[in-house]
Amino acid sequence: MVAIQGFNGILQEKKELTPSVLFLSFKIPEEFRFKAGQYVMLVIKQGAEKKLKPYSILNPPSKKGVIELCAKIIDEGFASEAFKLMKLGQEVEMRGPFGQFVFDETSHDTEQWFIGAGTGITPLYSMVKEYVPLFPHCRFRLMVGFRSREDILFHEELKQLALAYTNFTYVPTLSRE
Repeated sequence: MVAIQGFNGILQEKKELTPSVLFLSFKIPEEFRFKAGQYVMLVIKQGAEKKLKPYSILNPPSKKGVIELCAKIIDEGFASEAFKLMKLGQEVEMRGPFGQFVFDETSHDTEQWFIGAGTGITPLYSMVKEYVPLFPHCRFRLMVGFRSREDILFHEELKQLALAYTNFTYVPTLSRE
């Protein structure tokens, strides 16, 4: 596995993906390495108080020098409130990578299923983006659930990936429509 590192990320992009999910992109040291599916711990500060919060890495490892995250916004949530106030150029202390939820590159299985819901798509998205092009002999199926159409994350990107790669199937589902 990759060694745990401490480093700072600089917020370079922040946008609302849905009414309750923020996309955050941080410039990080080029030498930071991780596996698709892993996460980082962010040191979130509000005044004198600080807390460690885990966030799965959205981007694939092949996209170097950046960590992209999806944050579910919870009213009065410690990290949510900090993210709302965060400005471009702001530094955030990070640690990682952590986690064993990674794709087994040595597997001989010819079919892989990825199932998640809401922002739980984040580590799955990283794995699909990284491995679908690298394993054309393997069939990848992503089934992801959302409450409503307005909650769907990365729909166009995943539809385009399914069109570009015949070994990838994308199945979004809605529970409240």
